[in-house]
Amino acid sequence: MNTCSIHSRWWRFVLVLVAMPLAVSASDVRAWVLLRQNADASETILSTDSMEMRSLTKFGWQVSATGNLTTNGGAKKVLVTRMLSTSPVVSRRLVLDPEEVAANLKAGYVTEGAMGYASTVALPGAIVVRRFRKADREIWVSAPELQSWAEGSGWKSDGAAFWLFPER
Repeated sequence: MNTCSIHSRWWRFVLVLVAMPLAVSASDVRAWVLLRQNADASETILSTDSMEMRSLTKFGWQVSATGNLTTNGGAKKVLVTRMLSTSPVVSRRLVLDPEEVAANLKAGYVTEGAMGYASTVALPGAIVVRRFRKADREIWVSAPELQSWAEGSGWKSDGAAFWLFPER
């Protein structure tokens, strides 16, 4: 066996062990669904920033779900957009439809960012996120105890909105 063949196999081995897992996970974005419980003004944030998540939990926000979004769109995926309005009160929304993004912009919301793509179907290990509504407000929760709290506080479930991909 010549040394060229050995080096070629060694580089293929390195590619399989190192480069391929990095390429696969490069499209994953860690995401947290956080809920601030308040009888009159509950709100939800979907965060992809660990510093933001830690800061919010220090101020009493609860992590309702932890999973992944992906930067790759495609079939059975939906782009989750985070939006904010500060008038007349602070209101946050997660928007899954481009037409709803446009309508919210016209209504005075600003886009805080496209967070990434979530699954529109249940997958093994995926984390369901449900939307709840009360009057003109909405919250998004996953944890069963927070779903029970929402229902007991008068929030009405729209059912499963999307699924976070499982952590890898």
